[in-house]
Amino acid sequence: MQSPAPVVSGVVGRFETGLSGVKAILFDKDGTLIDFRSTWLAAYRGAAAELAQMAGSPGLDRELLRRNCSPGWQ
Repeated sequence: MQSPAPVVSGVVGRFETGLSGVKAILFDKDGTLIDFRSTWLAAYRGAAAELAQMAGSPGLDRELLRRNCSPGWQ
């Protein structure tokens, strides 16, 4: 499923999304605020399994997770 394209006004870089009051966006990439394993790991596992199936390569999902997730992801 593709994300919808942003609606752009006549001014380059100005988005009409109703978010004019947003002053900051916080990315918690290391899991300090939100536990990564409990929120995203299931999605990563599902995506990796689907890629492995599409590639016809059993075990590719575990290799993708091993290379791209921190130790202890199991």
